[in-house]
Amino acid sequence: MNLADLKHFTDRRWDEDLVPRLVEYVKVPAKSPGFDASWAAHGHLQAVVKEAHAWAAAQKIKGLNLEIVALEGKTPCIFFDVPATGTFGNAKTVLFYGHLDKQPEMVGWREGLGPWKPVVEDGPPTSTCWRRALAMWRSSPAWTPAAATTSSCG
Repeated sequence: MNLADLKHFTDRRWDEDLVPRLVEYVKVPAKSPGFDASWAAHGHLQAVVKEAHAWAAAQKIKGLNLEIVALEGKTPCIFFDVPATGTFGNAKTVLFYGHLDKQPEMVGWREGLGPWKPVVEDGPPTSTCWRRALAMWRSSPAWTPAAATTSSCG
């Protein structure tokens, strides 16, 4: 594997695919139920879960089992399962946990920033998308590989 080619590929995917998705995600006030008692009626959490599900499904990962799990009265979540490949067999398991709800509006934003206002600074290939909730969002299994290594949040 050529690491320069891999870096070019991930930089391009980050700037052309993931940063625009992050920008759209930040605009959605998908607050956790502790801060939005009408979360189900508002539909924001359902919308971001569907979007993350669609993105993950579009990745065409061999063997991916993907579903939205929705229990009555609980926030929806995405279940991912990808069988081990190569020499690992079934002896190794990796579990990721993430969530797509956000914290409520708070004070203390830098001038020009806000809870539902994405701001992209710097630009490719080191785009920085500022939003406190992205720190939580980037831990989501659908986005972890690219987001965890190349974003910075304010």
